[in-house]
Amino acid sequence: MPYAEVILGPKYEIRLHNLTAADCLVAKCFACDKTWRIAPHRLYDRFPPHTPLLDIGRQMKCPCGMGADAILWHVERASVATNPLSAQ
Repeated sequence: MPYAEVILGPKYEIRLHNLTAADCLVAKCFACDKTWRIAPHRLYDRFPPHTPLLDIGRQMKCPCGMGADAILWHVERASVATNPLSAQ
């Protein structure tokens, strides 16, 4: 399923409860070029629903040892494939 970046508002306003089941938090470490996707249900295991995503982003650490200063994140949402063959 393809994903596309979505803008849910200014980063300081987005809270965990604003994410849907079709969303994922994509984080990329610029030190080692590692990228990973985090599903919202995994974030609910660690954070309350009202937690701002900025606070979650500040707690991210890459396995290479770099902290939040080297990690850029955004939200992506799964989109429905528009394959004409699937409509038949």
